[in-house]
Amino acid sequence: MNYLLVLSVVLPITFDVVLSESGVFDISMNMDCFLNLTTRAEDQTKRWEMYAINRNKRFPAFTAFMDDHHLRVQPMDKIVFPVVKININGYYDSITGIFKAHVTGSYFIQLVLTVRVVSDTNDEYSADLVTDNGNKVLGTLEFKAKDVIDRKNMYGLFDLNAGQEVWIRNGRLLAEYGGGKLSVFSGFLAEFR
Repeated sequence: MNYLLVLSVVLPITFDVVLSESGVFDISMNMDCFLNLTTRAEDQTKRWEMYAINRNKRFPAFTAFMDDHHLRVQPMDKIVFPVVKININGYYDSITGIFKAHVTGSYFIQLVLTVRVVSDTNDEYSADLVTDNGNKVLGTLEFKAKDVIDRKNMYGLFDLNAGQEVWIRNGRLLAEYGGGKLSVFSGFLAEFR
């Protein structure tokens, strides 16, 4: 005497569970859910293949400091970090102070500045993280005290296109930046698209 017990389980995916006389379970999904899962799996496989290709190229990352001397920077000039600790793939230029995104994606960028405003005015001082030939400001650090050493930091994820350049621009006032590891510019590719 053979008999089958058929149970249906309702989940986001529909399964048919079949119990035979010998107590063996056979689980099968309905075809629509299977095709949907297959499509998702193929999409994920493509992402992993893309990751594997790019993994061999090593994602860009950089960390640069100022040298041991204090650096005076004129208003609206680039702030250059010439001492490079890490520069994977060479996308940070220690002569110009520019980081260039090599692929479109989200980049984590961090800036730490130690500064003394040396202007004769009591105006607020700022330094900007800029891109697009200096026309777009991604973030700003503000310093308020004249002739006092102040340290600020900024970090975040920024969406950049392939070939887009990022650098630090001095504000409207003459400033003196702390040397060595007191001022740091660093970043890395967090997610490619």
